[in-house]
Amino acid sequence: LAIPEKVWSISKIIIFLCIFAKLRIDLMSKGLIETKSKIEINNNKSLVKACKQIIECSKFDYIIAKKGDQGMTIVGKENFVKHLKAYQVDSPDVTGAGDTVISALSLAYAKTNDIEKSAEFANAAASIVVDKIGTASVNIDELKNLYEKLNIA
Repeated sequence: LAIPEKVWSISKIIIFLCIFAKLRIDLMSKGLIETKSKIEINNNKSLVKACKQIIECSKFDYIIAKKGDQGMTIVGKENFVKHLKAYQVDSPDVTGAGDTVISALSLAYAKTNDIEKSAEFANAAASIVVDKIGTASVNIDELKNLYEKLNIA
């Protein structure tokens, strides 16, 4: 059965939205967090404050703030905060990085139910994609190689 690419793309989006709706997680840029919270973000402290405010006014359990080459920050209920550094990439092409984070995070969280490990997995996957030119993907062998290289269990 051949599924047209347009239908498949829409299906993938619906699957990710359903997973994220169930998990009550949102992935946001710093700019969007500033807009929603009306708090100027100029450091990690103000970022966490803004995310906490959004969590209090929403049904989210977690907000994952994308910080580009500075990594990402996970903020959750009950004062959960975790800053993840970005992996070093010399000449990044960020095309598709956000899609990779959403995909990898959804997959890992559905399997582990651990937001921190899932975000670390997504962060690693995104580092592989941004090291490629144009729209790219990551495969399991590339992730295994990165984990071995960095000595991650």
